[in-house]
Amino acid sequence: MATAALTPVPGVPNLQSARLVLPATGGETCIAKALVARTEALLAEMNVPSTVIATKRACDLMDTVRRDALTWLLLEKQVIQREGVLRARRLKLAKMGGNIGIWTVELRDEAK
Repeated sequence: MATAALTPVPGVPNLQSARLVLPATGGETCIAKALVARTEALLAEMNVPSTVIATKRACDLMDTVRRDALTWLLLEKQVIQREGVLRARRLKLAKMGGNIGIWTVELRDEAK
């Protein structure tokens, strides 16, 4: 989530702790505040510590864990959207008189 490849500048120290800062939110190229909050909530639910000792290995691990959590949340959102589209298409087909078993879809939804 934070920039993993900081550009080194001669004479300026590059602190690993700068990588642990949450990413910028808002704007066109930034992550939405809600998505950052959901990612942090997911990491807290999985008991991932919010603060670590800022070594290169720990920062690399935190970057990877945050990226994976963000990817999981985005994929989950896409799956939910596609399931909604599929459910709408199945209902439309059933109303048109298609031979799809609409009862199985409704029964499966009721079981959840």
